[in-house]
Amino acid sequence: MKISWRNSDFIEIDLKAGKVNLEVNGCQPLHDLANKINGISESEIDAYIAKLGLEHQELLMKEALLRLQGKWKFPYTEEELCHCRMIPTKVVDEAVIGGLRTPEEIGRFCSAGITCGNCGTDIAAIISCRT
Repeated sequence: MKISWRNSDFIEIDLKAGKVNLEVNGCQPLHDLANKINGISESEIDAYIAKLGLEHQELLMKEALLRLQGKWKFPYTEEELCHCRMIPTKVVDEAVIGGLRTPEEIGRFCSAGITCGNCGTDIAAIISCRT
């Protein structure tokens, strides 16, 4: 399976003979992290997930490892998150992966959640899911 961010960074992940097999494209920190995790056994995945922090490469790797285990559950499924401003869910998610951590920061960045506020709980759910 393939996990991508901003159309340039990606992680392809699968299991081969009970070992994590990764192919990545992107920044050096993503490559460095992949080198640490590539080849770990399936039984070691949870321990590695617990060690991951909040940098973008760690958030992407966490998603990839959870997807590999069938445990990934993103809290919002519609393509558009903020209907007042027509802000796609992907824009909000990428902002969180990129380092924004509050609904107010998201609002200043892309204007999601600043008109009627109905999507505020969904924005908070994405932040909570990622962090």
